[in-house]
Amino acid sequence: MTSRFCREAVRAFGFTLEWVPEELKTEDLCMEAVTQDGFTLQYVPEGLKTPEICAAAVANSGYALFYVPDGLKTPSLCLEAVRQDGMALKFVPESLKTPEICLEAVKQDGMALEFVPEALKTPEICRTAACSGAGAVGQALEWTPKAVLTESMCLMAVERSDLEYGPCLEFVPENLKTEKLCSAAVAADPTNLAFVPDTLITETMCWDAVARDPSALEFVPDEMLTVDLMDMVPQEIRTKVMGEAGTVCTLLPQ
Repeated sequence: MTSRFCREAVRAFGFTLEWVPEELKTEDLCMEAVTQDGFTLQYVPEGLKTPEICAAAVANSGYALFYVPDGLKTPSLCLEAVRQDGMALKFVPESLKTPEICLEAVKQDGMALEFVPEALKTPEICRTAACSGAGAVGQALEWTPKAVLTESMCLMAVERSDLEYGPCLEFVPENLKTEKLCSAAVAADPTNLAFVPDTLITETMCWDAVARDPSALEFVPDEMLTVDLMDMVPQEIRTKVMGEAGTVCTLLPQ
């Protein structure tokens, strides 16, 4: 393996730095690799991790901050990292977590609120997390201090949540759950029906939830189960959720 071969390989695919012999890794070669793929910083020898190489890696991928030595983590480097990937806040030293860096992190990804120090969880930062564009924004409510939560903040979060990340209504305090908020949560993810207080569940809410996700049938109160509602659900799901009781629905008179 020659230096020229390694350079051509890294130029084509930065991650191939992993297989370059240590004695052939140069500062220029490593810079080439991290500029193309920030994660290749993990294959850069510690002695070659210069401020310039670390900055290039983070500019490509904020999460590359994980591989930056603590001694090279500066406020500006950490700020760049969280602007690229809010969850990179996890790798920012506590001493460098400033209101500015934390705010930028939750702007990029509301879930980064998990890594914001409690003392910095201000209404502004929590509100920003609740309305960020990230799909898991609803789950950011889990990391929001109850004293800071408001109904409007919760509503913003559940409306912007993505069902890919699971229900988020469980993180809303009971005293902030209103029919409007619960309806919005169920519209975003039908399985949020499991966390709607009995006093706020409506037949319309149940029908809408089951129509969008048949597995939500599991969370429909017994008194709202009807033959018509259960007939909307495929037999295999009905049986799984309700046992033998679900198998007789199609046999009952309409």
